[in-house]
Formats: sequence, structure tokens, C-alpha cells
Amino acid sequence: MHSPPFVAERSGKDQMRKYFILLIAAGILSGCSDREKSSASSEKEKVPVSDIKGETTIPETSESAALKDSEYKFKVEDDGIVYYDGGSVLQKIELDCTDLIKRAESYDRDPEEFLIISDFNFDGYDDLFVPNIIGTPNIPGTYFYMNPTRDFNSFEKWDVLNEIGQLMDVDADNQVLDLAVKISAADHETIVYKWKSGRLVPVTRKHDYVSSEDGQHYIYRFEYDENGEEILVIKECVTVDEDGNEVVSEVSGR
Repeated sequence: MHSPPFVAERSGKDQMRKYFILLIAAGILSGCSDREKSSASSEKEKVPVSDIKGETTIPETSESAALKDSEYKFKVEDDGIVYYDGGSVLQKIELDCTDLIKRAESYDRDPEEFLIISDFNFDGYDDLFVPNIIGTPNIPGTYFYMNPTRDFNSFEKWDVLNEIGQLMDVDADNQVLDLAVKISAADHETIVYKWKSGRLVPVTRKHDYVSSEDGQHYIYRFEYDENGEEILVIKECVTVDEDGNEVVSEVSGR
């Protein structure tokens, strides 16, 4: 027995109506969910950092970031020198650097430019000399040697070189250190040192001066024996010939 045509048509319309109702309901629920998420997200964005557990906002700029952008591996501060690598601070060398900073400012230069980084004991690792005064002969300062066995705090005060306490030139070819001492405009000397079993011993000394007695220019050359005793090797007199050339001749006596 067949159903009347109008019954089948009504049944189909009822099914379509139910389908549309389900779609609308799903859309409303989805919209509500999105609004809730958006509202929660918006509220989260609006909460200031200072209201979360009493925290305060911290600027992104940090000392490490500043150091990383610097061209130096050292940063001079009033109370010491920061040694770093790749932005990571490895050591704070405690030292009064206020005078160095002031003198560098008078030259309109960065104080880091006046640090002397060199291998003073020829072990393959750079050491550090921090001058107390700049722009003068006989530069006094403090030496620090690099201890390669330590990853942190690797620079240590160097008692041996600090007994001399003055900047020396490194002669890497001959593995010696040259100490130039200016006594006056017409009187200066150079002492050559070498390392021996962890000790710094003098090898030669040259005294170059103009005598206040006869006005002559003399050069005394000394050597040191195994006991550190100074021995005069030669005494020279420097004169100038008619063409203006210097003539060095050996003389006797002290």
C-alpha cells in the first residue's frame, strides 16, 4: 500500500528543517566558542606584567648584550675589568680603574684601547697589562697572567712582573722582554729579561746617556752572569763626524 504523496513530501520537508536547525545550532555554538577564546586571549593580552605575581617589566638591554656588540673582549669599569667571550662574562678582575678611565676620556678614547694584551711569558696564551698612567714614558701598571687550566677567573695577578710594575716590550722572536727606562731626556736605559724556570732574570743592560761632566754621549753595555751579577762588557762613545753621521767608538774606563 502506497503512502499518499503529501505524506512523503511533508516527511522530506521535516527532515530538511531538522538539518537546517542542526547547522544553525552548530554555528551558534562554534561562534560562542570562538568568542570565548578571543575574549580570553584579549583579556590575557591586556593584563600588564606588573600585575602578575608582583613582577615588573625588565628592559631587554643587558650588560651581556652590550658586551656582545663591543669590539673588545674587555670592558673597563671603575672597580675593575670585565672579561668576556661571545657575550658571556667569564671574570670580573677587581682593580681600581678610575684614573685610567679619566685619562682615556681626556684623550677622547675608550679606556679599553689602552689595555695591553700580549703573551708576556711565551706560553701561547695572551696575558694582560693594565696601565695606571697613559701618555708618558715608564708606564706603570698591573700585570695579569692567563691561567689556561681555568675556564672562569682565568686571569690572575702576576707577582713576578708586578715587582717590576712597568710596561715591557715583547720580543717574541728572541723570547725576551725589553724594559725601557727613561731617566731624563739625555739619560735612559734598556734592560733585557728572559724567563728561566718561572723566574724573570736580566740578560743585558744598555745605559745610554750624555755626561754632565764632559758633555759626551756614552753607551755602557752590561751582561749578567748565572748569579745575576752585572758585568761591564763595553763602553762606547758616540760622536758626530763632519757629514753629520754618528760614529761609535770604544773607550776605556768607567
